Amino acid sequence: MENLEIARLLAETADLMEIAEEDGFRIRSYRNGASAIEGLGERVADILADPKRKITDIPGIGKGLASVLAEIVERGSFGRRDELLERYPPTALEMLRIQGLGPKSIRVLWDHFRVSTLEELERLCREGKLRDLPRMGAKLEEKILKGISHYRQGAGRFLLHFAAQAASELVDYLGQTPGVESVTPAGSLRRGRDTAGDLDLVVTGQNAAAALDRFVAHPRVH
Repeated sequence: MENLEIARLLAETADLMEIAEEDGFRIRSYRNGASAIEGLGERVADILADPKRKITDIPGIGKGLASVLAEIVERGSFGRRDELLERYPPTALEMLRIQGLGPKSIRVLWDHFRVSTLEELERLCREGKLRDLPRMGAKLEEKILKGISHYRQGAGRFLLHFAAQAASELVDYLGQTPGVESVTPAGSLRRGRDTAGDLDLVVTGQNAAAALDRFVAHPRVH
């Protein structure tokens, strides 16, 4: 698993923890860890695989996060994230991208209406159901509706963390091609844009052309 994907899991877990109103120190710990991993110049998986290295030597990574990173590399997720995703729907993370919605308001919506889709949220706003809730009102309903519309206008593009997830999978997949030395994300993903319309990967090596055949053979490529 690549660093961008690991950083995404940590950052999303911090978002879920904030929705759940967990301890602020722990939330900051996950966010700091995500930033540290995202800016790291070498793969976390390689450091963990080296018995001479300690992942805790990375600034911002303590013993607690070290065990989390080991679990992520081993199975692609970790216990605290799994628990939070059982408590809140994955779309709670999507709702954080809607202008006008923050962790506290998403928690209120979940507690009162068990909102799990943007369609449900849109319906509640149009029916004026949010204005009687704490810290909400008619103006916020209008703002959320505009935010949903704006979000859908970008539906042809990937949010950065989704693009990073797809790129990470392809980097690992294409990197197994004999003769390929490196596979590196480029374009919008490398520049850190909020969204990406497509995925650009730079492949180098003596047999880089073979990576194209392997790419076409990927089960998710149509």
